[in-house]
Amino acid sequence: MVKEFIKRYVTVLHRFRNIAKKMKSAHLPHVEFVTLSCIQEMVEQNTKTEPNLPGVKISDITKRMDATKPAISKKIRSLEEKEYVKRVSDKKDKRVVYLTVTEEGRKALEESKKEITDFLTVVFQKMGSEDVEQLLHLNEKLVDLIIEELGDIEEKERESAEYEKYH
Repeated sequence: MVKEFIKRYVTVLHRFRNIAKKMKSAHLPHVEFVTLSCIQEMVEQNTKTEPNLPGVKISDITKRMDATKPAISKKIRSLEEKEYVKRVSDKKDKRVVYLTVTEEGRKALEESKKEITDFLTVVFQKMGSEDVEQLLHLNEKLVDLIIEELGDIEEKERESAEYEKYH
């Protein structure tokens, strides 16, 4: 029974991944949408905590998105070519480079968010509020359980490493 659940779950995840790849906004492909959203969110956070910062460091974006520097650099280059982001050098240390979202980037992001919101509004209306509420509740529960299990795995790995140090 559990094997069948796993098979169905993996199939659903695969279908979601394929849908996400195909859901290209008129303004931004999915990967660029996620990257630009992350940059914008981090710039806004930095502005609140350190108003003098001109943007966000690429290394911080790499950490937040849990990706390699070459992968992030490729996405950023694409966003730069479209003039959605720009690089700004630190005034005190020219080696430090920040990214900021341009006005064009903000417009593309807002238009993409509107498209996604409009699309999901139709889908959720077709599902009905009870089913949507149940879907969200179960997804939240699943995420919490996965995080809990990953934490247990990490703890067991730490314990195992500590044990091996002394034996």
